[in-house]
Amino acid sequence: MEDLGIERVHSRPIKLFQLSDWTWDPPRADGFTLLVAAQASPEKEIAIQRFARDAVVDGCGYVCAWGLGCENVHDLFDIEAIAADRFVMSTWHSDEELHEALYFALILAFSDEDEFPEAGESAVVLAVEEPWITEVRRLVADQDELARLWVTEDE
Repeated sequence: MEDLGIERVHSRPIKLFQLSDWTWDPPRADGFTLLVAAQASPEKEIAIQRFARDAVVDGCGYVCAWGLGCENVHDLFDIEAIAADRFVMSTWHSDEELHEALYFALILAFSDEDEFPEAGESAVVLAVEEPWITEVRRLVADQDELARLWVTEDE
């Protein structure tokens, strides 16, 4: 897992790992926000469900899904959260650009404070497939540009 620094609005640490085979990698950290930027094809459903289960068990409190099939990723996280008897917020961003989903995850997505009292200080974990890793690194490194892109989309 790669440390990308600190999100500048809320001072949350940002972690990145390359998602290549839907294997959960990050360590346990209650209440973290997770952005999944990936192509979630139907033939990967069993692996995605296992990934969701492992992330929920390890403390995922909010998941943002982006990319082809992100609605299914969202639904699988919901299923695993119910199975684990945990409240995990989940959103999908099928009609948005990657920078919009990234901004949302970094700045606006927080786990439920009743479920995860320390959620405001928890990391934002970015699970990203190629070819988007370079773009995510660039936007996290230039958070002013990321904010400008977000504002420009709203105008």
